[in-house]
Amino acid sequence: MDWLKKIPIGQYIDGKSSWLRVIDPRIKLCWVLLFLLTPILANSIWRVSTAVVLLLITFFSFLPPRFWWRSLVLLLFLSLIVGSLSIVLPASEMSNELSIRSPNEIPGTFLASPSWEIFRLGPVNLGRISLGPFIVDRRSAELGIKTSTLIFTVIHSVNLMLITTPPEDLVWAIRWFFSPLVLIGVPLEKLSFQ
Repeated sequence: MDWLKKIPIGQYIDGKSSWLRVIDPRIKLCWVLLFLLTPILANSIWRVSTAVVLLLITFFSFLPPRFWWRSLVLLLFLSLIVGSLSIVLPASEMSNELSIRSPNEIPGTFLASPSWEIFRLGPVNLGRISLGPFIVDRRSAELGIKTSTLIFTVIHSVNLMLITTPPEDLVWAIRWFFSPLVLIGVPLEKLSFQ
């Protein structure tokens, strides 16, 4: 388990070499909330673009690469594995449509249904074992993109905030956001120390 100590996920690293260290912790908390909340109802293009923006922020942050490259490689590997499993595993079952009238009854009608399959592999027979068919349809491809980008965005945005912000400043920023709760009697001093 010593290799986990070598990957600084969420550990503050002291220094002055990055513009991310100068940003106010309140702005960083809002920034992280933006990266946490916007992918929930977003489409695949927005999710991929937020992941690309996070990668660009990481590369142009002027943080020494030794601080972030191990965690970034591990996180990319984890999100790609989860995304590829989401793509390969079935996302839904075929819908059983109950047709009330046959389309052949109405003259001049033409049924055009889009092909939902993107890729099909199999079934593959290995002796007595039959694998497949592995079908990648639009829904499973979207699910793979959504899961992989969500994992990457959530973990990496929080990691960038934590490695560039001292814990005391984060506690101060959280306390600043919750300061209106003092008016209704919430013990903010006690909660902020915990």
